[in-house]
Amino acid sequence: MTSEGKYDDRRDVWIAPADTLKGQLQRGRGAGFLAALEVTADELCPLLLDIIANDPRWDPQVESHAEMYADLMIHARMPFAEIEQLVRAHTPSNRWFSEFLPFTVVEALGERGDPRALDLMHDLARNSANWSPWFSVLVRIGTPRALEGLDEVLMSRAVDDDDLESELPWDEDEGPWPMWRRKHPRIDAGMRARKAELARDATVNASLEGLALEELLLSDAPDHGNPRAGEFVVSRIADVVRPSDLPVLVRHLDPSNLKVCRRALGALRYISSPAAFDALREFVEANPNLRLGCMVYVGRALEAQPAELALQLGRVWFEHPDWPYSAWGLSILAEHATYDDIPLLASGLAQCCADPAESYRACGILEALRRLPAAGRLPDVERAFIEAHYSRLRQEAAHAMHVTDPQTYVDRFARECLWDCRDAIQLLGIATVDRFAPGVRARLSELTAGAFRNRDVVEAARGRIAGA
Repeated sequence: MTSEGKYDDRRDVWIAPADTLKGQLQRGRGAGFLAALEVTADELCPLLLDIIANDPRWDPQVESHAEMYADLMIHARMPFAEIEQLVRAHTPSNRWFSEFLPFTVVEALGERGDPRALDLMHDLARNSANWSPWFSVLVRIGTPRALEGLDEVLMSRAVDDDDLESELPWDEDEGPWPMWRRKHPRIDAGMRARKAELARDATVNASLEGLALEELLLSDAPDHGNPRAGEFVVSRIADVVRPSDLPVLVRHLDPSNLKVCRRALGALRYISSPAAFDALREFVEANPNLRLGCMVYVGRALEAQPAELALQLGRVWFEHPDWPYSAWGLSILAEHATYDDIPLLASGLAQCCADPAESYRACGILEALRRLPAAGRLPDVERAFIEAHYSRLRQEAAHAMHVTDPQTYVDRFARECLWDCRDAIQLLGIATVDRFAPGVRARLSELTAGAFRNRDVVEAARGRIAGA
C-alpha cells in the first residue's frame, strides 16, 4: 500500500492513487461510490469501463466489486455494448467464474433486472461452448425473466446424465427445480439419484457413531462429506476428543501419514494444556519441512493453547524470517495479543502497508488489534483503510479502528462504509453510523430493497431505520 499510484504485478494493473476517484473505485471504497455520483456520465462511463476491463481486485476469488460497478453503470446509464464485447471475447471457467470481472458485473446487472444482461446470459447459456456458468447464474438470479425457457436450455445442453447431474441442486425443493422435475423425467431421475447419494452420505455418518477416537483417526471414511449430510470424521472427532486423549493424538503425529496426522493436529485444537503445547512445539521442532496440509492445522492447534504459554512463543515467531513460523506467530497473536503487543503489531503493520504483497499478513495483524479496545489512534490502521488494494484488508482495518479508536472511525469513515463493496463493511457502517448524518437514512432504505442484497445487510438496515 502506498498513497501514490502503484503497479500491481500480482494483477498486472496500475492502481491509481488512493485519493483519486479512479483509485477509490478500484479499491471498492464507499468514498469512491459517493464521489462518482458527483461527476458527469461522460466522465464516469469511460472510467468504469477501464476499471472493469482491467480488473483491479487483489484477490478475485474472494473480492466482489461487481455490485458497486453495476449500480454505478445503472446510475450513469452506461452503454452495455462494450461490456458485452468483453464478455463475449472471454471463455468462462466453471470453477473460477468470478475471476473475470466483466462476468460478475453482467451477473450483478442481471440481478438488478437489466434486460440487456439477462438477454446476454440467456444467449451464452444457449450457444456458448462453456454454457454451464451462465445457466447456473440465471438459476441463482431466479426471477421469472431469468428462468424463462431455462429448463429447455438445460435439456438441450446437458447431453448426458453426468452433465445434467452437475447442474442439479442438493435441495430438491430449491427454486424452479420442483416444477422442472415434474416436467422433465431426466431431471426427476437426476434428483432421485442426488437424494440417494445423500442417503449414502448419511449412512457413512451413522457408521461413525460410537467409534473411539483412535478408530476415527484411522478410519477410511472421508474427512468431509456433502454439506447437506454434515461432516464426517472431522465432526465426529470434535465431538469425542477429551484432554485425556492427548497420548493417543501424540502417537499419531506422524507426517508420513498425512491424513491421520492432519486429523490428530485438528483434534489438538480442542485440548488446551501445557502438555498439549509442549507436544505441538516438539512436533514442529522435529519436523521442519512440514507439508502445507499440516501447517494449517498446526497453526489452529497453537492458537488454542494457553495464552501464558503460546503468547511468548508467538511473539518470537512473529518476527521469524521464515514462513510458516512467522504465520504461526501471527496466528497466536491474533488469538492472544495484549496491550503489551501494540508496538510489535504496529511495527509489523507499518511494514505491510509499504508492500501490497503482505496484505494477508496485514489482515492477521489487524485481527490481533481487534482484541485491544480503546488502544488509541494507530495511523497505519487508518492508512490500511484508505490505501489497501485488497478490500478484505480494508474490512479488517475498519473493524480494528472501530475497536481501538472508535471516535475516529465514526467521525471519518463510518458513513462511507454504507456504500462500500463489501457486505461486512456495510454491516459495520450500518451498526455505527450516525442515523441523522446527510444521506444516511436514504441509503439505509436503499439497502433494504432488492432481492439481490445480502440478507444480513437488509435486516441490519431495517433495524437501524426502526431505531434499533
